[in-house]
Amino acid sequence: MSEQSSPSTRVAIVTGGSRGIGQDAFTSGTNHFATGDHPFEQTVVPAYEQRYAGLMDQVAQRLAALAPADADASQVADAIVEVVDTPHGERPFRVHVDPANDGSQGVSRIADRVRAEFLTRMGLDDLLTPHKATAGKGSV
Repeated sequence: MSEQSSPSTRVAIVTGGSRGIGQDAFTSGTNHFATGDHPFEQTVVPAYEQRYAGLMDQVAQRLAALAPADADASQVADAIVEVVDTPHGERPFRVHVDPANDGSQGVSRIADRVRAEFLTRMGLDDLLTPHKATAGKGSV
């Protein structure tokens, strides 16, 4: 569930699964499906509907079928509480709550690696790890 840690991590990223396809791993307990799967620009809807009739309804139904019966949005809140309750210096950098096991953890690992490589090429790799505060300066 958790990845990477640093002795001085102050920020933890709590990630729900099923990112990147316009859906959320939690098909109940949130309002996401009320608005998350409809385009803002309504003029494109007829073209998509002609080519992919009922696609968004199918995606929502299929994603709901993959989600375990006990998947609940409160699992994200529970993960946040767990991170906050973890002693400073032992907190993970990223925690995944992915009851559908959709691979978002692997996607995050790749994105973090690519980001680290890019920052290193730019000579900004010192941004990749937290630093202790020095007198008169805040910590990063």
